[in-house]
Amino acid sequence: MIDELGSVPAGTVVEFAARDLDIYPSPAVIAEAFSRREGRCVLGRPLYHEGEVPTGILATVPELKRMLLRPRLGQPPIATKKNARRGQDALYAIADAEPMPPATPQVERKRLLQRICAECQATSQLPFQPANDGKYYCEKHKRAADEREERQRIVDDSFRSALWSREILADPDTALVAMTWDRESQGYPFRVETVAGDVVLERVLPYVTGAPLLNATANDLPSWVNDPAGLVIADRRIIEAPSVHAVAAYRKLLGASDLDLRGINIAPRDEDNLARRYHRYANHPDRRHLFDGATRANTASVDWKRSLLTAAQVIEQIRQVLFEMARCPLSPDEVKRAKRLPRVPRSRASRRSVFRDVMLDVLEQNAGLGVRLYHPGASPLTPQE
Repeated sequence: MIDELGSVPAGTVVEFAARDLDIYPSPAVIAEAFSRREGRCVLGRPLYHEGEVPTGILATVPELKRMLLRPRLGQPPIATKKNARRGQDALYAIADAEPMPPATPQVERKRLLQRICAECQATSQLPFQPANDGKYYCEKHKRAADEREERQRIVDDSFRSALWSREILADPDTALVAMTWDRESQGYPFRVETVAGDVVLERVLPYVTGAPLLNATANDLPSWVNDPAGLVIADRRIIEAPSVHAVAAYRKLLGASDLDLRGINIAPRDEDNLARRYHRYANHPDRRHLFDGATRANTASVDWKRSLLTAAQVIEQIRQVLFEMARCPLSPDEVKRAKRLPRVPRSRASRRSVFRDVMLDVLEQNAGLGVRLYHPGASPLTPQE
């Protein structure tokens, strides 16, 4: 139709029949909505809801920017888009917009990379969505790139866990902590050793009848709680058996004593969670048999109080787990990858998925490794001779 107007003199008024144009909403729909005081914003412009804006004709300022366009000086908006988060956005005619001014070479190169698929080199007027590896892919190759990055992340996490275990074993001040239940003394033997096997601290935590673990009052405290020697594990890297919360129980007992605990840190670091580290180590494709679906089903809960092992034997199990992880061979390139900071997923959906998976795996990880440490004969995680 536009081609047929080439011979019409400039300034001539040309009339069109509305039935010949594909306009949504049509003039009739707009007139009907306007008569009901609907379909118009407070400024009198046509109002579009999400999914109703005619693509390729109208666009908001951010959408124009993605097209490397901007409204011309003095160009008025001709419609309004209803936005659930920001209220209303002005819509401009794409045909009347002007190209954005030239940017610096670095910005131009970034814009170009965002519009070229890193896999098939396909180009687009709009920037592609970034994958979790930081590169830009077309819709056809983005999913494959995310899956490839996820596989690499699992392998790198396994390398990081192996490198972490070497770091723990090389620190002579690392404290290995375990706690069990003794029926004869009706208490909780609490034991702390170094990696080399030297005993750092050994106590028996009291049992309070009819109350949660160590929900004790001052009258229930043993005499040794006021001994400053009990603070010998302060400011150390602490590795404790999962599911028991031995350090938290010991710290709570000291909190009810007369000792001044200001500025004293007796708590394991988040990055020193043994169950999480071992889960990432065993999640390597070559070691999935250590933590497969059958293992998860058989380790739904850990009754550590029924363990026949002493606290010293549980610590020896912790030591064996650390040595197992440290013996994992790593090439120089794998060590280099392990020392890199893990990449944060780019998309919000990926971040929610990772957070959900982590929360769902916490109990599973604690149970899987807890059975190995407290009931080694019944655990599929225990290496067979």
